[in-house]
Amino acid sequence: MPQPARHGIARFWVASLLFLPAATELVNAQPRPGQPAPTIRLGEILHGKQPALTPGRALLIEFWATWCVPCRENIPHLNQLADQFQTSGIDFVSLSGEPRETVKRFLEDHPMHGIVALDPDGAMANAFGGVGLPTTVLIDSTGTIAAITQPAMVNAAVIEALLAHAPLPPLRPETDSRTVKRRTLAGGATIADDDAQARAVVRPADRWHGSRSTDDQYESDGNGLRALLADAYDMPALRIEMPAYLANEIYAVQAWVPRRHPETLKPLLQAALVAGASIRVRREQRPMDVLAVSGVPGKMAASSPYALAQGGFKPGDISAEGYTAEMVGSYFELAVGKPVVLDAPPSAKFTFKLRWDPAKPGDFAAALQDQLGLELKAETRTLEFLVVDSLEAPTEPNRR
Repeated sequence: MPQPARHGIARFWVASLLFLPAATELVNAQPRPGQPAPTIRLGEILHGKQPALTPGRALLIEFWATWCVPCRENIPHLNQLADQFQTSGIDFVSLSGEPRETVKRFLEDHPMHGIVALDPDGAMANAFGGVGLPTTVLIDSTGTIAAITQPAMVNAAVIEALLAHAPLPPLRPETDSRTVKRRTLAGGATIADDDAQARAVVRPADRWHGSRSTDDQYESDGNGLRALLADAYDMPALRIEMPAYLANEIYAVQAWVPRRHPETLKPLLQAALVAGASIRVRREQRPMDVLAVSGVPGKMAASSPYALAQGGFKPGDISAEGYTAEMVGSYFELAVGKPVVLDAPPSAKFTFKLRWDPAKPGDFAAALQDQLGLELKAETRTLEFLVVDSLEAPTEPNRR
């Protein structure tokens, strides 16, 4: 990342809104549209009937997980499509690599239409290149991959084109006033990046990559708007309320501020995201039943205040390096699916690893105590939420 310059010039770029498909970095070589799809093998089917999986029927495969917020937000949309095309020669298959009991419990409260099946050891996800979540694969009736995209990008027109073996329409909503390219200012002046004392760039992205940050710099090659706001406002993602179509937006972000004033980074990020995504953000205080983490820091190692924040989460496994208390709490919330409060000094950063069995109720709390010396306690607290609304109405009635 470019380093802040010493000149007193601030550069602030904000890109307008655009939807594009997302994916994480590929583990294996990802099959491309136009190529034959890998052999489809499903694990246990938890809902629906065994599909034929033979030439003659098209296929929509949704890779998802119960803990994946964007995945959950797209369930109503995919249910609607599955109902609309249930007699049209296409099977809708949702694949999760999670334990059977985890998925079964989720389906009790979150009905999913079409076919819901398990993907043992992530075999099918790896066959498609180690896809990120959520990822939607469209396969035509000849067994050829037509698209690898995001669920929000698939609408009735896309399915109709798939069934007709016609070119798919653009996998994004129609362009609206927010996607118009910015014209050059009258003076035509430009400022080189290395002349910028402070900088914030927000632009549309085509895939999810996560983010990296230090006290005075923030960078994401592509992340969902909810995750970006969580970083900018130090707010767990589960405490950010927003319409599903906003949550599906993906942006790349880069920002830096003078090293002597790192406290200005988060306000800069907040202003850039609010302007770039055309949103308004308000804070609300709400009493809630929470799980409070006591015993901090326990066995978590202290990180340098200047440590680069990096890590990863998947069910049963957390690794974190240079994480603030807010970031640690966000991971814990993903693990338990409930609000978590982690009391710690605002400047503290932690490094740790945690493993548990998500198929065993209570195993996360036990692992937290055994491995990190921390304890979960049920409490009622007043917590702050972010409520996010769009400054502009969606351009399509069913826009997500």
